[in-house]
Amino acid sequence: MEEANYQWYEIGPNGAPLGDPSDNIQFNATKNEQNETIYVLDFDTETRDVGDYALFVTLQKYNYEVRNAFIDLRIRKRVFNTSLTATNLQGSQVNIVQGKDVELQLILEDPTNEGDPLTDANVSLSIGGNEYVFNETEDGVYTYTFTTEQIEAFFAGKTLTGNITIQKEDYETQSVSITIAVGMTEIFPGMPTFYFIMILGSVIAVGGSLAGYRYYQLAKIPEFVKRARAMSKNIKGGKPIDKTLLYPSKKEFMVEELSDRWEAIGLSLASILGIKTEETKVIKKKTPSKKKMKTKTPEPEAKPESEPKADEGGAE
Repeated sequence: MEEANYQWYEIGPNGAPLGDPSDNIQFNATKNEQNETIYVLDFDTETRDVGDYALFVTLQKYNYEVRNAFIDLRIRKRVFNTSLTATNLQGSQVNIVQGKDVELQLILEDPTNEGDPLTDANVSLSIGGNEYVFNETEDGVYTYTFTTEQIEAFFAGKTLTGNITIQKEDYETQSVSITIAVGMTEIFPGMPTFYFIMILGSVIAVGGSLAGYRYYQLAKIPEFVKRARAMSKNIKGGKPIDKTLLYPSKKEFMVEELSDRWEAIGLSLASILGIKTEETKVIKKKTPSKKKMKTKTPEPEAKPESEPKADEGGAE
């Protein structure tokens, strides 16, 4: 074939050509297994801008009619494949405890290039009113660590919804939805701190109430019952009974209650009732001293007694 070429020009939105047609571009001629010549038109769309194009093909051979072909070509943006992995990811939701980090990893592949990694893409996470940029750690692999320390989840869990946006020139912009459910702060695995404080506070309140009620009940028990129980406990335990647990006898009670009145008239009720106490010992010590003082002191009443007898004798 003497001629196998084409020309092209770009078409604008209104269908009019944008600029002049290109120069003639020759087809690539190759042989197949049957030794037949194959003419290949390679427009190399990978290097072309996205848009509409018109191609005019001319095929000519000696002693053959000239053949022409018109090709209307539209170059669209390419698509790519995404694969998202994350900490505790189930479907499109991540379940994480407040304070823990979420490790996000996104793998991008270009199916139009036999699944080669898609490099130099702009990947960002938009969530909670903020935007975070991924880093390309290796060809086609983009990662980001989302921290939850700044999220308030002490009293109740919080759910955040967001989108991971992937952009690259000449490729369709794609987005991946993701939900991050932040659980309540935990004091230890499986136990939220707030619930633990509530339970602990309830236990303390109940314990305090029971202790207060127990104290109140014990305060209502008569003193002699308390002493009787203590004496019984000592007897069962083979221990001596403390004097503080014993009640005074009737006579001792009378001495304790009425001794001061008897002492006011110079008598010892304990001595009269035959009870030995510390008070009676003191009285006994004082009593002899008083008697001794009386024996030494002369009786002033002796003279008045003799005078009336003398008067009586004179009268007789």
